[in-house]
Amino acid sequence: MGLGDRQTAVMRNVINLLFRRFAMGSCVSLFLLAVPGMIHGQTSSDGVIADGIIDLEEKVIQETAYENSRPMAEVFDLRVERQVDMLFVIDNSKSMREEQALLAKSFAAYIDQFIKRDLDFHIGVIVMEAGPGKLVAPRKLPQPFLTRDTPDLAKEFARLTTRGTGGTRAETAFLPLIEAVKNPANASFFRQDALLSVVIISDEDESFGGRNENYLREKPEELQQRLFDLKTALLNAKMGKRGLVRLDVVTAPDPIPKGCVTKISGVALTRAAKELGGSAISLCEDFSGPLVATGDVISQVAQRRFSLRQLPFVVSIQVLINDTPVAKDEKNGWSLDFDANAINLHGEALAKSFGSVITVNYRWAPDPLENPDKGEAKQK
Repeated sequence: MGLGDRQTAVMRNVINLLFRRFAMGSCVSLFLLAVPGMIHGQTSSDGVIADGIIDLEEKVIQETAYENSRPMAEVFDLRVERQVDMLFVIDNSKSMREEQALLAKSFAAYIDQFIKRDLDFHIGVIVMEAGPGKLVAPRKLPQPFLTRDTPDLAKEFARLTTRGTGGTRAETAFLPLIEAVKNPANASFFRQDALLSVVIISDEDESFGGRNENYLREKPEELQQRLFDLKTALLNAKMGKRGLVRLDVVTAPDPIPKGCVTKISGVALTRAAKELGGSAISLCEDFSGPLVATGDVISQVAQRRFSLRQLPFVVSIQVLINDTPVAKDEKNGWSLDFDANAINLHGEALAKSFGSVITVNYRWAPDPLENPDKGEAKQK
């Protein structure tokens, strides 16, 4: 697109927005009289439209969006325990015996953090094979997952995750994950308002599945489609709330360090973790410590994060604990996590929230062309 075309496109967008806002009043007429000089006077020497015009467009978009925004009130009842559904995806191929044993050994320290924070958790296990995504069934339990009330919890977890080494060589974590959230047999595991924490442990990368042992990362378009399908399935299970989905992986980094137990880096697995708010832990060393540390982060997120249904205007957000306003403060109040589209409570506010009712009031823009604030820095 040439300079003239770009100028015309930008100005047309601004003018259209002004027409909507002022209903073709005198302000628009005055603006149109100034347009030619504005374009001429704010074009840089290298042919790029000056920031002033773009800033004007953004300002009009934001102001128009806020005027057309709608109120929203979301209520979170903390008089009951907060919930987290933990799904472990286990590589059961022939090279995974030691890694499965290390996971089982780490479990007691891992889950203790969730118990100490009084979280109501489900623990499910699936294996890295294409199929129906059915949870591995525990013994003598009425449901296909573990809870904090399960007798001999650590021992039962070890039994579920020590899956042997007889699995297929065409490992896939994404396909069984997608099927797991769709399988009606798992409906009682996935709770709508619970944080869904997925942990994949594998010394391989994502393959095409079935009989094909080729890695999906060798086909960028196919990998992108499978990642899209995975994120869509997980978010659908949580009614589209990004803040209720997190994926972490234990896999080999790229490049692989000398002496690693595998020669295959988890490129696709690591990318999935990055796109779903998680982290990648190296499989090439004792991963028990980093895994326990990740569990600490996940349990804190489950405790302090309040995921929103819509994208809010920052200036409109009001957080209440039992009808008492809470200040925007990253130490003792609330903050907005843009990536997760969620409110986080900190310090004194988090302590006061236990056993209370949290209300988040805000305004949001239903028109996709009318985006909420973009100027505030992201907070994590």
